[in-house]
Amino acid sequence: MKQKIINKVPHAIYILNDNNQIVKSFPKSSGMVRIEEHSTDIGHICNVPISSTVWGKVDELPASVRGIYYIVSQLVKNALPERPDLLVPREIVRDTEGNILGCKRLDLGNFNIY
Repeated sequence: MKQKIINKVPHAIYILNDNNQIVKSFPKSSGMVRIEEHSTDIGHICNVPISSTVWGKVDELPASVRGIYYIVSQLVKNALPERPDLLVPREIVRDTEGNILGCKRLDLGNFNIY
C-alpha cells in the first residue's frame, strides 16, 4: 500500500539525520488545521490578567484514510486522541541561537503504522 504524509502546519517540516542534515522535507500545504478557542477573563494573579481557555472543534482536517498521515500541532493531536493518522514533530533540533532547524522523527502516539 502506498503511504503519504501531508503537512498541515503553517511552516515546512524538515527531518534531520544524525549529522543534522535534511533527509526529508514536507512543505506547508494549503489548509492549515485549526482548533476553535474560547477564552474568558477570570481575574488576576499578582496583577497579571488570567484567562481560562476551552478548546472546541477542529477545522480543516480531512477524514482519516488508510495510508494517509497528517503532520499537525501537538494541540491538534491532543484534541483528537482517537485519530491514528496524526503525526507530530519529535526531537526538535535547534541552532546555537535557538532557531528550529528541524526534527529527528515524527511521532504517531499510541498507534501503530497502518
